[in-house]
Amino acid sequence: KPDMAADVAAIEDSLRRAGVTDPCVYLLCVNRMLETLLLVDAQALNAVLQIAQQKQKPRSKSRPASVTDPKGFLDGWFQEARKGRYLDYVHARRIAEVIDFKRLRGHAPEFVAFEGGLNQAPCAPPLAWQP
Repeated sequence: KPDMAADVAAIEDSLRRAGVTDPCVYLLCVNRMLETLLLVDAQALNAVLQIAQQKQKPRSKSRPASVTDPKGFLDGWFQEARKGRYLDYVHARRIAEVIDFKRLRGHAPEFVAFEGGLNQAPCAPPLAWQP
């Protein structure tokens, strides 16, 4: 089982040794792939895939954590929609730009914790998805 306290201590030690002392550097634990969260909103996924007229559209995952390979799941939908491969560095951002944050908060408790951590971070910038 991972020892998060030991991981945090090692990361903080590494940052100190590298001379990073900026109080705006804030550690936040991410325990799921970003794609797990993106599976919550099928409308956002359909918008990016531009497949509103197709019968076989992705459906929202009310329990996104149950998907064992979220990147593979998204890749399958992209290929089925003939949009090529799912490229996380391109498509995740596009999906996130149109995602319904209310739905995300309602179906992904880990996002609520992540968002709360971001909002409490020192020097936290205003977030685009403020409630």
